[in-house]
Amino acid sequence: MNDVMRNAYDETFKVQALIKSFGPKSVISIANELGIPDSALYRWRSNDDLMAKARAKKMQLELEKTVGNTRRSPKLLMQSRKWHETPPQGPRRPKISTWPNGH
Repeated sequence: MNDVMRNAYDETFKVQALIKSFGPKSVISIANELGIPDSALYRWRSNDDLMAKARAKKMQLELEKTVGNTRRSPKLLMQSRKWHETPPQGPRRPKISTWPNGH
């Protein structure tokens, strides 16, 4: 009888592999990069529970990245523009008396 050694991968590894598969790389190249059979990655992609967890994790990572950028933005804005020292420049609204027909 032919004994095939089957590796056991934990759920975290599977989810991370699935997140990578959402990108532009092919499943085969991702599998080669991770050192796993491409059939395993295809099997994990067909598992609805794993795919739901991978999508949720990807959304969480993107949200954390966005929130992190938002928290840094005001500080960067103050450093780069020094908005509190320099008033904004630009066209000003004309005085009412300069409008046509005296309005």
